[in-house]
Parts: sequence; C-alpha cells; structure tokens
Amino acid sequence: MNANEKVSAELAELALDEIKRQFGFYMDQGFGPQLVWNYEGDLRDYPAAIVWEYGPQEWTYLARQGGTNADGQTWPEAANWPDGIWCEAISHYALALHPTEAGS
Repeated sequence: MNANEKVSAELAELALDEIKRQFGFYMDQGFGPQLVWNYEGDLRDYPAAIVWEYGPQEWTYLARQGGTNADGQTWPEAANWPDGIWCEAISHYALALHPTEAGS
C-alpha cells in the first residue's frame, strides 16, 4: 500500500460524517471538521485529510477508537467507520485518510 494513494470521495465523505457523529457535541459550536484534498502537512503532503482546528482537544488521536482526552472528556468509538479506509493523526487538528489494502 502506498500512503500517497487517494481514498475515494465516497469513502472520505463517509469518514467525515462519522467524525461528525463521533464528536457531535462540538458540531453545535459552529466550527466543524472539513474534508481537504491534497492537504499540505508540515513534513509531507497527504492526498486527503479531515481538518478541524477548533475541535475537541486530542480529537485526532481519539478519532475512530474513542477514549478520554487530557481534559477528562470521553468520546465514543466511531461505530460506523467505513470499511476500506484508515486514518492517521498527523497533528492535533488534522487526520490523514488512506485507503486500506484489499483484504486487510
């Protein structure tokens, strides 16, 4: 698998929807996560990323699996994460999206 391969637009949108469901409380704050294609990271570029500067603390590290952040906020697991995509925290506000290999 090449980390520079692009996920499909459909899978990326499903992942974004799931992040919105997982961290739904923050959706009412007016600053929600955005899907960014060809995201320019600090060390390298990524074909797709979910970016959310004003999200809950440590949201990128709790995306998908859930858990408790340093502020004591507990977030649920992303129960409907789409098959065929995996995520990688690349900063405290950006989550890279990658396609999974067939059969993995």
